[in-house]
Amino acid sequence: MNPKPDVPELTDQLYNALLGDGSWQYFLDLVRRLLPNGQAYLFYHDASAGAGAFPLSAGTDDALIAAYNKHYSTLNPWMPHAALRPLGRAMQA
Repeated sequence: MNPKPDVPELTDQLYNALLGDGSWQYFLDLVRRLLPNGQAYLFYHDASAGAGAFPLSAGTDDALIAAYNKHYSTLNPWMPHAALRPLGRAMQA
């Protein structure tokens, strides 16, 4: 089993993905190793359109992602509060 990533490794891989030198999928794969049965997502939500999706994920079921993208993204109760947060702030779910 792979060891849990440490803060410097996560930071390096985050910047690699941001700068195009690494993969967002690899970063998510590292993040999910922080917890047993961990899952990690990058998602977007367009509050004005009432739509969103999980374009990238790690450690989850494809059927769950498809269900969220097709139906539940329009019902996400967290989005009205998320729209109040400043852009660029990462939040723990």
